[in-house]
Amino acid sequence: RIAVCNKNICWTYDAANSTWLNSGAGGDISTSSAWSAVQPKNGIYPWSNGGPTSAWTSPQTNYASVCNGSICWTYDYNTSQWLYGDGSSIRLAITARFNPYTRAVPDACKTIQTKIKLVSQTTNTNIALTNVPFTAQADGTFTATAAFNGVIPALDYQIFIKGPQHIQKRFCELNPQIPSSGRYNCGAGTIRIDAATTSLNADFSAVPVLLGDIPVQNGIADMRDLVQIKGLFHKTTPADLATADINCDGAINGADYSLLLGELQKGYADEN
Repeated sequence: RIAVCNKNICWTYDAANSTWLNSGAGGDISTSSAWSAVQPKNGIYPWSNGGPTSAWTSPQTNYASVCNGSICWTYDYNTSQWLYGDGSSIRLAITARFNPYTRAVPDACKTIQTKIKLVSQTTNTNIALTNVPFTAQADGTFTATAAFNGVIPALDYQIFIKGPQHIQKRFCELNPQIPSSGRYNCGAGTIRIDAATTSLNADFSAVPVLLGDIPVQNGIADMRDLVQIKGLFHKTTPADLATADINCDGAINGADYSLLLGELQKGYADEN
């Protein structure tokens, strides 16, 4: 079925039977009993202003979502209840590994700033956080906690992580492992977030986030990055070290160049 709305009046077309429901008469959703439990957000209802701007259903969860601009409401057909006005808040705890660290991390790099995205194709959700601090642990892994707001239930979430000198990595499950082929790749997300989900624990430490894209980042590990490191040899300012001291030993030299060259030979770019 397809619905089209003009402010608070909506018409529904049954594509399977090629007919408009209610003999083509529109219905006022602002006075409909089915919509009576909808709560406003910042004074906005689905029918406010010009009315709904987008809507979709998820066959996997049996949820329907409707949005007015950036504000979305979700209806659970399983319980015949509206779930929330602007999406749920999810606490995500992550353990990750960032190349080149395979054991104890130097003090200067104990905390790194990263970018994290939570993405669902079926609900058109794409929530990005920047400057998320990851803290190094004794085994060389890093941990972080991030809060995502406005998360709509779905079964196909993916999590993207990009480090300060790294290529963006996509994770489609909460505990991925490197397969026998030697490289973890994923397509469709399988991370499930239900209406009752308030937290997720992700252990990505078996699949490292790879080096390569140094500041200013362009999403690719390429010759530009190599040339930039070589041009910063023996520089010692904090900004230069943050850019090109790949192994975090307090110097920019051939060791950093070699580390990056090894990643370039893998030919990686941001996974989107």
